[in-house]
Amino acid sequence: AIIPALTRVTTKDVDVTTSDGKCVRIPKDADIILPFYLLNFSEDVWKNPNDFVPERMEVVPDLQSVRHGFLPFSYGTRSCVGNLLAFQESQVAVAHLLRNFRLDRVDGFRPNTTLGISTVSSNGMRLKLVAL
Repeated sequence: AIIPALTRVTTKDVDVTTSDGKCVRIPKDADIILPFYLLNFSEDVWKNPNDFVPERMEVVPDLQSVRHGFLPFSYGTRSCVGNLLAFQESQVAVAHLLRNFRLDRVDGFRPNTTLGISTVSSNGMRLKLVAL
């Protein structure tokens, strides 16, 4: 599941230039919400953001994904402590699956995403595992 947002408090005044060129001042002690879900699926950041295209990450240098709009575990000294474990577990799980199965999508299925502390599909996720 994805944590949809993170909050922070600014420690000083910050001037930010928006995508349309306007300068906006964010004052010291302002509450900021970083919407990971929106950044990770933004068409302003990613071409076809809802498509599964793992190759798009090949052009992102190691440890530079934040500059490219991908923040799955936050960033910096306060990033998620489960970051390394999650990556290691996912690599092992995917290796076992791909060694033994082919994944096919179920025609006509569309997940209904629900936001809370995590982003989940209220109707599950349906894939067909076809044994090799």
